Amino acid sequence: MTESRAGFRSPAKDAGVTVAEMADAREAGYDDGFKEGKAEGYAAGLAEGQAELTQKMDIEMTKIRQLIQAMQHPFQDYRQDLVSELKTLATDICATFLHHQVSQDQALLEYLVDESVQQLLPTDHQIVIHVNQHNSEVVQNALANHMDESGWRVQLNNKLSDGNVFLESGHSRVKINLPELLDQYIKQLKDNA
Repeated sequence: MTESRAGFRSPAKDAGVTVAEMADAREAGYDDGFKEGKAEGYAAGLAEGQAELTQKMDIEMTKIRQLIQAMQHPFQDYRQDLVSELKTLATDICATFLHHQVSQDQALLEYLVDESVQQLLPTDHQIVIHVNQHNSEVVQNALANHMDESGWRVQLNNKLSDGNVFLESGHSRVKINLPELLDQYIKQLKDNA
């Protein structure tokens, strides 16, 4: 009677599903949904976290690269300046040393006078050498090696600086300018440095 009253029917007879089965199905659906949601959420969260981390790492790497470039740039400038200054210092020391050595040891001047006399020989004219007092002895020694004293004459000229010598014979003239030769040599050193 109850079953037919007011149009109610017993769910147990029609449905064939019990409340316990419905609860189990609901719980299984909940568990499946939870597992799927958890897996999807984990994958989505992981992907989002990795993307965010990659973006942050790119920003940090850019900052590090900029910092390294900023640090290297001044050092490169200083390095170039240092190399340039060291080259200048080395050539200046070389120039000072060469000028000192040439003024102390007159062997180079003697050699150049020997070579100049060779250019003027043989000659029918007397060789006249214009030289200052300081260099006259060196020049006389060099000339004595090539000819007797009647073939040459030393003309003292105190206006000439050390290392400047002129040799004349008839229409030929040879000029020795040792400081100028040294300066040219040092300029070549600087240009090649």
